[in-house]
Amino acid sequence: MLIPSKLSRPVRLDHTVVRERLLAKLSGANNFRLALITSPAGYGKTTLISQWAAGKNDIGWYSLDEGDNQQERFASYLIAAVQQATNGHCAICETMAQKRQYASLTSLFAQLFIELAEWHSPLYLVIDDYHLITNPVIHESMRFFIRHQPENLTLVVLSRNLPQLGIANLRVRDQLLEIG
Repeated sequence: MLIPSKLSRPVRLDHTVVRERLLAKLSGANNFRLALITSPAGYGKTTLISQWAAGKNDIGWYSLDEGDNQQERFASYLIAAVQQATNGHCAICETMAQKRQYASLTSLFAQLFIELAEWHSPLYLVIDDYHLITNPVIHESMRFFIRHQPENLTLVVLSRNLPQLGIANLRVRDQLLEIG
């Protein structure tokens, strides 16, 4: 059973500051494999990305909490967020995640990428509060995810600190959009 609020974009508040310069920078996010937004608590990471995401359709949102360090839970929510973004395009992967029929997160992600190979529109996956992930297996699996994700998929990660995602190679290849 998945909690709907963990897969919902925060509603844009009427009295929030619109940071035009940062939104302009994010407008080119689809040209990058990873958009990484880092700053301390209360600096508006979630609000910024919520404003940016407001006009996008093919976007999945996953808000993390400490319980998401369980690999099976992480897998279920991440796949559900992708399903949300693709209107259910990755049915095989969803079934695998729900029934826990995969050997590892990387094998599940490999199946996800096979299914996403037929998705040709720009696609965005937002993972909020990544600093709460402490499980090294999840970090390694997300490094695999970033290395092998389809070209039309942009991963947007919000964190209070620099996550263990192996971003040096992305930086060198100009595949990383950093705000923070």
